[in-house]
Amino acid sequence: TRQPMNEHNSIATHTLDATRSEDYLALFQQLAQAGSLPDIILHAWNVSEPMEYWQEAVNTARGQQQGFYSLLLLAQAIGQQPSLEKQVQLVILSNNMQNVLGGEGSRPDKATMLGICKVLPKENTHIHCRSVDILLTEPDSSSRQRLVQQLLHESLTQAQERETVI
Repeated sequence: TRQPMNEHNSIATHTLDATRSEDYLALFQQLAQAGSLPDIILHAWNVSEPMEYWQEAVNTARGQQQGFYSLLLLAQAIGQQPSLEKQVQLVILSNNMQNVLGGEGSRPDKATMLGICKVLPKENTHIHCRSVDILLTEPDSSSRQRLVQQLLHESLTQAQERETVI
């Protein structure tokens, strides 16, 4: 759904269906018309709560839609913008994609996003892509505040690494 800008709302809001390319195209067409194509895109659909083993099989297809395929549709929408002349930094945020500390459960089904992250900049030179994998902390904790600060820093930094773990 789309909520247009008006005198009370200076920012238009959008609700995207991760499986519909039309949603991504409409969003980027509106941004281009407004002269507001982003410099940084934070893709966070792959941050999820921990799940039991039996839930993983059920959620793998949905995870691929919100992960790999949504990134593919996003990249296609960006690539179809004729007025795009600047570099766009795409930060792909996930959790538990990689087992860093040894105790957290890993979600290897999220690793397909790394393929997109490596291929996109080769197919579209205007996109710089980075994957940031995090370890979720408890809400309302000081470590959650540090995590948010680190994410902001990582998102705003023009790093050359394609993969970062926080």
